[in-house]
Amino acid sequence: MVKTPERRWSRSSAICSADGAPPPTPGLNTVDFEGQLQIRWNRNSPAVAQATGGVLRVKGGSPSAKQIALDRDHLLSGVFTIARQSERVDVSLQLNQPAGKAVREVTSFIGKLPNAKPAAQKNPAVHDKQDELANEVTKVKADLDAEIQHNRKIQKSVDLLAKQLHDQQRARLLNQAPDNRK
Repeated sequence: MVKTPERRWSRSSAICSADGAPPPTPGLNTVDFEGQLQIRWNRNSPAVAQATGGVLRVKGGSPSAKQIALDRDHLLSGVFTIARQSERVDVSLQLNQPAGKAVREVTSFIGKLPNAKPAAQKNPAVHDKQDELANEVTKVKADLDAEIQHNRKIQKSVDLLAKQLHDQQRARLLNQAPDNRK
């Protein structure tokens, strides 16, 4: 069974332009997918296209509001997802416009929190895959430790051979040197 997303009401406000007409709004809205709240806006809106940056404010479930600075790339994506912590979430999107102006739109989401499912009930295949990967990680770590020990033994042998070679070369040079003491 495919679960449909929940949508709830929104309200908008925008700062008026010099001629008194409100600028086109970004069309801020929210959609919930089993506790993951997608905050969406029309990325093709003139207010978004002209924006130099923005701030997304989210309040719901925690005592303080979260403020997320959005650069142009994030604004042009048209979506931001958060984990919903409460039944009511208030969202505000401020779009900074050229010449210090701003467009602001607000919306709220109201809906029941999804029932928490134990991790094993969510998807047993995922749980099995996690166990398999954890076992593989343990094996790879053990193999890595064995390789490190093997490399240390090889390095000791190389160091010993290098010292022996150095000593032999020194002895040969001393044997070839003329004896000036006579």
